[in-house]
Amino acid sequence: MECACVYIENEGGPEFIKETTPVARKEHICSECRKKIQIKEKYERAEGVWDGDFRTYKTCLDCRSVRSEFFCNGWTYEQIWNDLHEFISDCGGDPGDDRLSKLTPAALVKVDSILKRYNDQHEETYT
Repeated sequence: MECACVYIENEGGPEFIKETTPVARKEHICSECRKKIQIKEKYERAEGVWDGDFRTYKTCLDCRSVRSEFFCNGWTYEQIWNDLHEFISDCGGDPGDDRLSKLTPAALVKVDSILKRYNDQHEETYT
């Protein structure tokens, strides 16, 4: 498998979408990692219509950096971490260092923990 980036087979995107990067006036929960987005913290807000339903997704900037570096042809909201796990497994635990250096510090910690878990599981298999 070519490990250039995560490819998602989306059947279709939103009917419309509006993306903004506001500063939180109240606490929110990231749609991806489920961490709290604190008051005064910037985040991505995506509002749109998917399959006839209006939805709003709030993404912390750490998860957005993972999307930006690893996902080439789109993503499915609320699925990036599952898709990234699968990508890392498909790539034999080597997602490419060039992308890792472009992540936010918190995103790098999270991706490093996935890589460590993958490598620990596969090291036990070969010893």
